[in-house]
Amino acid sequence: MQKTMNRPFFWILFISGALACSVASYVYFPKAFPIIHLNLSMNRTQAIESAQELAHRLDLGPKNAQVATTFCTDEKVKTFVELEAGGKDAVVHMMDANLYQCYTWSVRLFTPFKQREALLFFTPNGIPYGFKEQLSENDQRDNLSTQDAQKKAEAIASTTPWNIVLSAYTLVESSQDKTPLGRIDHTFVYERSHETIGEGTYRLNITVSGDHVTNLYHFVKVPESFLHRYQEMRSNNENIAYLGTLIMIL
Repeated sequence: MQKTMNRPFFWILFISGALACSVASYVYFPKAFPIIHLNLSMNRTQAIESAQELAHRLDLGPKNAQVATTFCTDEKVKTFVELEAGGKDAVVHMMDANLYQCYTWSVRLFTPFKQREALLFFTPNGIPYGFKEQLSENDQRDNLSTQDAQKKAEAIASTTPWNIVLSAYTLVESSQDKTPLGRIDHTFVYERSHETIGEGTYRLNITVSGDHVTNLYHFVKVPESFLHRYQEMRSNNENIAYLGTLIMIL
């Protein structure tokens, strides 16, 4: 072995291989592990304070709530765009154009053992981005007609702090559920009329529970065909990881 390492041919081959690996890493690393730079100007404390102020103003969640905060990534949408809808540049454009934010602060306001709770979402730079509220089935409200509920939903979406331009959307789904005690929850789903992301679409969900808006959030409708392929891909990766671990143990 010592004689082999002293020969020039060995070092030429070794250095050539190292250079080839370096070039391959430089070319393919950004594609295999895309890096996205975020303007993360809101911190955890600011997210909590903003959520509490907004919840108080909009009557969301329980009073004197406990708080849990996370910085979330919508991996499903991010992976879909990176693999099938334009790659990292398309993800950056999607966020810069505010078509959809796949990185958000999520602040949960809750009381242990109580059904009512709320999730409030903020963009990395602190702009309110939506909310989801869960009410108890026993929470009774005055019911609205479908038409009045839609007007209320659109009025809330159009005002501060959401400032959603609904003329850019088309109503594509409308449904309603009735709780055991008679409260009617109306759900409206809107879709951007002119922008798409690959075979996916940008959507907005607004729910009016009785006379109270309980959901207002953005999402991307990812094609079912991709979800099936993605699930198979994850399953294959898990099998490969399991096999690798088994071989290492053996």
